[in-house]
Amino acid sequence: MKSHKLRTRHKASIAGFTLLEILVVLIIIGVLFAIAAPSWNALMNRQRINTIREQAVQVIREAQNQARTTRIGRFVIFDGDGTTTAARAAIVPQTGPTALTAADITAIKNWRTLGDGEVKIGTMEFSVDSVTKNKQILFDNKGAVDRDWLGGAAPPLAVVRVKPKGAAVSTQRCVIVETLLGAVRLADGTQDNCNT
Repeated sequence: MKSHKLRTRHKASIAGFTLLEILVVLIIIGVLFAIAAPSWNALMNRQRINTIREQAVQVIREAQNQARTTRIGRFVIFDGDGTTTAARAAIVPQTGPTALTAADITAIKNWRTLGDGEVKIGTMEFSVDSVTKNKQILFDNKGAVDRDWLGGAAPPLAVVRVKPKGAAVSTQRCVIVETLLGAVRLADGTQDNCNT
């Protein structure tokens, strides 16, 4: 009977993990996490950038479709710099032959925040280079870029750029409206890829 109790105690005392074993496992997990975290952050930034770019394309195409369907011109307005204000876009019916003024833009109620609200302000750089006025593109009643409103400007007509704040130009993603018909092209990387 005594030997049975001793064996039971002996088996119970060797079951489980020592404090040293648990610490070693936690240190290994910490090292693996430290190695994987920057890669995970870079992956998430690429996904956010692609989301903003895809949504900018959707807004442009939606404005073209609305202009064709309703036979009323549509402005696409991009706003925000991504660093102090959220990147956003709006589609507004054309009410006159000129670009929307700053007062008109402040009155817009149908802004769409690009990035599905997943992009924190100050983490991405968002810009629109445009030969058009005030970061605006006007599609005529046929869904093409309005030539008269452009004043004879040559393509590319607008370039929407987005990249992580402070990152290299090679990480940027672009949407380019490159023809008067409103053809949209996507580009990645260097400044040259985004301009041509």
